[in-house]
Amino acid sequence: SDPPLPVITSVTPSNPTDCGAENGTISILANAGTGAFQYSITGAAGPWQSSPSFTGLAPGSYEVWVRNATPTCPVDWASAIQLSDPPLPVISSVTPTNPTDCGAENGTISILANAGTGAFQYSISGAGGPWQSSPSFTGISVGSYEVWLRNATATCPVEWASVIQLSDPPMPVISSVTPNNPTDCGAENGTISILANAGTGTFQYSISGAAEPWQTSASFTGLAPGSYEVWVRNATATCPVEWASAIQLSDPPMPVISSVTPNNPTDCGAEDGTISILANAGNGTFQYSISGAAGPWQTSASFTGLAPGIYEVWVRNATATCPIEWASVVQLSDPPLPVIISVTPSNPTDCGAENGTIVIIASAGTGTFQYSISGAAGPWQTSASFTGLAPGNYEVWVRNATATCPVEWASVVQLSDPPLPVITSVTPSNPTDCGAENGTISILANAGTGAFQYSITGAAGPWQSRPSLRV
Repeated sequence: SDPPLPVITSVTPSNPTDCGAENGTISILANAGTGAFQYSITGAAGPWQSSPSFTGLAPGSYEVWVRNATPTCPVDWASAIQLSDPPLPVISSVTPTNPTDCGAENGTISILANAGTGAFQYSISGAGGPWQSSPSFTGISVGSYEVWLRNATATCPVEWASVIQLSDPPMPVISSVTPNNPTDCGAENGTISILANAGTGTFQYSISGAAEPWQTSASFTGLAPGSYEVWVRNATATCPVEWASAIQLSDPPMPVISSVTPNNPTDCGAEDGTISILANAGNGTFQYSISGAAGPWQTSASFTGLAPGIYEVWVRNATATCPIEWASVVQLSDPPLPVIISVTPSNPTDCGAENGTIVIIASAGTGTFQYSISGAAGPWQTSASFTGLAPGNYEVWVRNATATCPVEWASVVQLSDPPLPVITSVTPSNPTDCGAENGTISILANAGTGAFQYSITGAAGPWQSRPSLRV
């Protein structure tokens, strides 16, 4: 007889748990035969093993055999055993959408898949995940993304044919920025011109930083001194880029008035005052004015031939820019003017006498005074008293000791002799007899002043108060 024949009662296969995995199994149940059995899943040629369980199997076709331990009587399972991977998903399409702005994180990737088994899991970070159940990825920044798909059972990951690249919109490039400073201090006529390229479409421009306002013109005018941040962005308001450094618009250099030296006119009414100005800083040589910002202006820092008055000192650059005013007005003044308080004349004491006097009292002015009773031409003396004066008209003047500012007394001073008597008649009467001494002379006089005195012996007298004299 043949040895007893084994009987294979069942074969239980388990597919690999994942595509490409080698963890499939085949379990064989056999009886009859003799003793323990030997098992093969590669056909009658083996190899053979004493265990009925085969593990670590890759997908494939397996021929199940069993034989006696002796080893005799190999028998074949009715059909080959087929181990298979789970169903493989298929990525039909991948639709990327770039971020709407440079630096924005609002890009998207949408994945369309079929086949496989059940719902899917999706990754844009490669096979290592993270994975999500939604086929849409949002809030994505610029970068490279590896699209993967796998079954809901986390099996059979498949990769999209190419890496997905999300990109910012084209970035503008600022080629140059040309600033022009205001033409004068305090003027608001500075300009900034911007040249940009690359990017997309036309551009929008700002000199106030990335914030509003923006304009479509590359030229900015009417600008005051200050710091400006130059930015350019696409016409779609995307991808703002900044110029490397802030643009500084400045006034022209400002002159500095170091000193103003005034010299008053040397005499009252004279126009020989001077103003000398010292300035530095600024730009180039200077222009000078003592009539305010309106001028006239001159290139000399010295002003001469000036009358008393108020002068506004200004200095500006040679380019007629940046006028600056001295801290205070300059006052040119005459020397202090003497004031004649009183003039006291005393007439000569007798007709024809030269002993009249004039006494002058003056104040104000400067220092002691000089006095004249002969008009402004003098002669002048330092004494306020004039003596030995004959009758006549005198013009009283006073001036400072520096011979400045002569002032005249309000009226001419008149020195006069005492009033002169007038003899209107002389009536003589001869003596009545020879040798008699009873002749008379009667004198009639008027004018003069007060009562008179009379003499018939000449100016030497004797004199009497009676107008009738006996001879």
